[in-house]
Amino acid sequence: MRILQLIDSLETGGAEMMAVSISNALYRDGKTVFLCASRKGGALTQRIDPNVIYFCLNKRSSLDAGAFWKLYKRMNKEKINLIHAHSSSVFWAIFIKLLTFGKTKVLWHDHFGNRIYEKANIFMVISSFFIDYVICVNEELKNWADRSLFLDRKRIVYINNFPSLKLPRSQPLDSWESPKIVYLASFREPKNHLNLIKAFEIFQKQVDFKPILVLAGRYQQDKYYEVIADYIKEKQLSDTIEILGDVADVGGLLAEVQVGVIASDFEGLPVSLLEYGQAGLPVIVTNVGQCGLVVNHGEFGKIVEINKPESMASSLVSLFSNWEDAVRMGSQFRVHIEKNYGMGNFLTKYHQLLASKND
Repeated sequence: MRILQLIDSLETGGAEMMAVSISNALYRDGKTVFLCASRKGGALTQRIDPNVIYFCLNKRSSLDAGAFWKLYKRMNKEKINLIHAHSSSVFWAIFIKLLTFGKTKVLWHDHFGNRIYEKANIFMVISSFFIDYVICVNEELKNWADRSLFLDRKRIVYINNFPSLKLPRSQPLDSWESPKIVYLASFREPKNHLNLIKAFEIFQKQVDFKPILVLAGRYQQDKYYEVIADYIKEKQLSDTIEILGDVADVGGLLAEVQVGVIASDFEGLPVSLLEYGQAGLPVIVTNVGQCGLVVNHGEFGKIVEINKPESMASSLVSLFSNWEDAVRMGSQFRVHIEKNYGMGNFLTKYHQLLASKND
């Protein structure tokens, strides 16, 4: 089977990271794999296996006929028979299927956790008639797809995301003087950076050391970013909060921090949380999407309700006040992630899904 992973861009983000990780995993599993960024590349191009065939269409809009034609010609030339389309890229995949008279199969990978609060629009319902397989990143999305899409339920599955980092930790997790707390998330409203910043502001007033908050993720000079930057400046937090932007070497970053945080208002299954687990970090997560399940309802991490900075600050104090227990929890979290959210688990379920069409 010749598989194309199709995604809008390869800037840092959960769906984008999974497009790269799945491409690399499928190649190592013996498949011929292509990876296409329809709009633009990004920092994640550095993490693509050299044997995965990557190309970018540089499309200017969703109606860019020239870019679409380049994709269609490439599909024919390479004799690709499955498009694994991430998020909104599924619509171009469906058009390719129609042009190839159904010879090209379409797999839609749905990463958008907030979809569960929406009704499927008529365009999505009609499109579902042309989709062959659906992967959802959490059980709630699967339930939504089961209710909303016209597709055999055996071809709609929930499969965990999986992490794939190189982790060159240079010092033990229990050795620190000025500990770093990291939030891996693009600067978008659902990620609620202010929730964490306010929690950090409370937390640092309650401890006798100088913690550092690291915000790592893509940002633009838009209103959301400006509100955050203005708040940091107004509260005179610039000496304890670092905004890194895109980070290509996530493993290197996680090897230098002590705690990982998810502060979002909604999620699917954040890849960053799995990466925290792979790094063996103690974690704090908001009770959204699949986060509670990933940390086994509090066994492997602390869970707080959304937009409750006081609660998050209290959890940070608790972690650092009982650091040996926190380190132990992080170590157990790493074992849990390796066992239940590894690449092998993903590939097994992936191949079972692709075989289901012929059952």
